[in-house]
Amino acid sequence: MGSVLDERLEETILKPYTLYLVAWYDGLAQWPFHWGLVVIMGDDSENPEVTLSHSVPKGTDSGPQAWKFEQKPYRLPESATIVQLFEISAWQKLSAPYFMSAIVTHGMDVVEAHIDNKGYDCTTWTRDMLIRLADDKHIDLPGDLDDFFQVFIAKAIELQKLREDLAKQQKEYRPKVLKYNKAGN
Repeated sequence: MGSVLDERLEETILKPYTLYLVAWYDGLAQWPFHWGLVVIMGDDSENPEVTLSHSVPKGTDSGPQAWKFEQKPYRLPESATIVQLFEISAWQKLSAPYFMSAIVTHGMDVVEAHIDNKGYDCTTWTRDMLIRLADDKHIDLPGDLDDFFQVFIAKAIELQKLREDLAKQQKEYRPKVLKYNKAGN
């Protein structure tokens, strides 16, 4: 018998022209997961073109609260620390350049909007990005964001424990690609 959490999620596959919320384990901060957004481009499911967008600390020289927007090509199979990817929204192939431009524009704007916010981190950036992309009609939000993030966090913790257990047994962990179903669906 599955938990309520399990009933809210379904395992899926990476899909082209889709936005994902990603969590990977860094174990360095108070919260051990780093969050970002991954965009899958192209139709090649074996070797998709992937772009990672996230907010990262500028470094110790810039002060403890200094963050910057970063976007870079990303190779999912090579990232051994990814715990999970949650499907957010798909878009039309023809609108891909416009969508990527919106991510860059909003990505930098969100960092600037929080420049003096001492509580700012990658989770704040991710939440604000999803809201801005939805407000501009680029994506559909997966229901209530508070509930969505609670499920995302709970599943990340569960999967990280599984990842650690498999590592002790010298077994490989494959990141989970999940789709969140709103309450009552």
